[in-house]
Amino acid sequence: MPTSEHPEAGRDEIERALVDHREQHYASLEGFLPPELDRYPVELRVVVGNPFERIVETAIHDDVGLIIMGTHGRTGLSRLAAGSVAERVVRMAPCPVLTVKATIPDTENWLKEFYQTFLPAKT
Repeated sequence: MPTSEHPEAGRDEIERALVDHREQHYASLEGFLPPELDRYPVELRVVVGNPFERIVETAIHDDVGLIIMGTHGRTGLSRLAAGSVAERVVRMAPCPVLTVKATIPDTENWLKEFYQTFLPAKT
């Protein structure tokens, strides 16, 4: 932390930590992309700040043609309590937004059980 005697030293440490953090996340993003996307103009960015604001701000500033983002698929109270970055981006973005729902085993099982309550039983 910056002290009154050495405020720059603390800022330098914070800046180095942020750079390291960005580089780690960028490497993770690169590893996530399938090789088939190499032929398309895809740009990866890691930015710091409120996710909704930074995504929309970047889309406006750089005249982005399409935003693709994952969703957690939250519903009900958890969505209200945590908010939805994807929902806010969809409503406020200056361009089309493609959302991809992430599935995790717990969610997938819960959804299957939920849908089974409405679907007729197989005979």
